[in-house]
Amino acid sequence: MTITEKHIIRRKPDACGCLIIKVIALTLLAITQLTISHAKTTTSDFSPYYMACLESFRSQNFTLAKQVCDKNLALAQTEQDQNTELSILLVLSNTYKHLNDDAMFEKYLALAETHPMFSINDDIRYKWLRLKAIRLHHLKNFQQSRQLFTQALQIAIKLDEPAMISDSHVDLGISAKAIEDYKTALTHYSKSLELTRNLKDLQAIG
Repeated sequence: MTITEKHIIRRKPDACGCLIIKVIALTLLAITQLTISHAKTTTSDFSPYYMACLESFRSQNFTLAKQVCDKNLALAQTEQDQNTELSILLVLSNTYKHLNDDAMFEKYLALAETHPMFSINDDIRYKWLRLKAIRLHHLKNFQQSRQLFTQALQIAIKLDEPAMISDSHVDLGISAKAIEDYKTALTHYSKSLELTRNLKDLQAIG
């Protein structure tokens, strides 16, 4: 869910606390993967169509996931289940990102953004913003990606979801590190670590 590890551990000269940042970032990378399940769920998360799509995506067989999600998207549309439809559109976009199909990635991201439920579903908008921002980060468009990461953080704060806020601080920390703003990066990593500890989840911090 977060930016890949290679963006965190690429070695820089040990200045401005860079080594400390690297250690904290690696710790948070593992913690984030564990705490993501704490994020607020939507009704669509319990839909069998969405779950079939999501489980296929998690298998990392993205060619199969594309087929499974397409099938279940059609079923959700037949039943006019708009929440599920929107959630599957986002998974499809992420699937095409992993398949390195930029055109289809953008297509499904746009379909999600123009969906009638998008503007009223903060959880989906949070995921959409992070997905778009991560893509821009990989393209080295750090200024725009940082703007989207910041918008995602604002939504997470609005939802009062500590795990989502923590994830967003990790994103912003990685973004700051990419432009060698180590002081800002350390601030975001520290905030994320503090939030994660406050969750008091033994699985996450153990």
